[in-house]
Amino acid sequence: MPPTTPNTPASRDSRPSPADEEADTPPGERGDGVAYVVPPSDLTRGELRRIVTRDGATADETALLSRDELLALAKARRLRGLEVSGAGAVEARARDFLAIFSRLDRTVALPPGAELGLHLEQVGEWAIVRATPEVGAVRVGDVLAAVNGHPVLLEEYAETFRRCVAARTSRVPYTLTFRRAPFHRGWLWKRPRGRSEGRFSGLTGWKKRFFVLRRGELAYFDGEVGDGKKAKRRGAFELDERCAATIARAGDGLELVLRKAPHDRLRLKSADPGDLRNWAALLTVAVAHATGGNALLRDYERERLEVARREEARREERRLATVARREQFRRAASDRALAESRSSKDSLAELGSSPARLGSPAPPPPDTPPSSCYSAAYSPSSVGLSSPASTLPESPRPGDRSPTSPLMTADECVDLHERLLATEISGGGGAVVDL
Repeated sequence: MPPTTPNTPASRDSRPSPADEEADTPPGERGDGVAYVVPPSDLTRGELRRIVTRDGATADETALLSRDELLALAKARRLRGLEVSGAGAVEARARDFLAIFSRLDRTVALPPGAELGLHLEQVGEWAIVRATPEVGAVRVGDVLAAVNGHPVLLEEYAETFRRCVAARTSRVPYTLTFRRAPFHRGWLWKRPRGRSEGRFSGLTGWKKRFFVLRRGELAYFDGEVGDGKKAKRRGAFELDERCAATIARAGDGLELVLRKAPHDRLRLKSADPGDLRNWAALLTVAVAHATGGNALLRDYERERLEVARREEARREERRLATVARREQFRRAASDRALAESRSSKDSLAELGSSPARLGSPAPPPPDTPPSSCYSAAYSPSSVGLSSPASTLPESPRPGDRSPTSPLMTADECVDLHERLLATEISGGGGAVVDL
């Protein structure tokens, strides 16, 4: 079903400003000064391209390189890696996850006038799925990204609503494309929610929990869930516009702080700093999805659409160049074939007008008797022999037709000649010879 009727969204000014959020954040949880270097081997292709470009390589040189090639180039240039700190560390990784989720879009084709059975709710300027049928490709938390192939993530909700109604009421099939909501699961160490730093020290109070990120919330269990496994649900952290995920330094390691209010925060740790960074980035993207998008998502979507537009223009340019080359090759082949045909016709015309050039004797007069066909066609002078006239030339190959008599072969002429000689020798001048 189409999205709900557009209403006036809550003012974005009502959200706490970054300065207010920073003021409410304890100094130990701020991202300022929390910096570390991610080695090249742990970077994604986009991050490798970023550091190589900063080192002097042009964007065109690195655009077509694979991750392995970019990694080899970074090592050849002796680059330490990507230095990240606080929000910068999270944002850099979040952009990579945005690229991944944009490739997981699901498109649903519907017949004219059909409804998908979804309940879409306006959140900010986005239409977010709040309820779905039990069986379907769309999940709760997904965002309507395109209507009939037209992107709507950067449009106002009223325009998205109008496109949905127009597509459903048209008399032709239509398509709806949905952007996947972030999902992730794994083990993390969790501090009791909202407790102060003074009550515990070190790892006292940290418990290992299995976290599941889906449908706009972060739930945690006392055991692994999924694939038929069940565990007791210990709690959940609902993601809304007040949530923010940051990486902070705590003692000798790093910890992830998911904060909704000054005294409502979730502190997480992992043995792998890279895994903690991935969780922070995924939570950042999940918060943006659940709250109708933020500047990070909108900037990325603009860049993605611009890259797609340029890529489509390049593909069209290559297609036109290929068509032009094929047409050029076809014309060249046609010209060569025409020239060869004309040359063959000219050669045949010259041969037809000059039969003596073939080395064949002239045909005998029409009244020449058959008995003289051999002497006329195969006389010593005609074959270029210096022997007497009575000397017989070499017998022609079997099956060859005499040029002077298209009705008799050379063997037939020789046979006829021998039969005539035998008749004359035997005195049977009046004998009849069957031809």
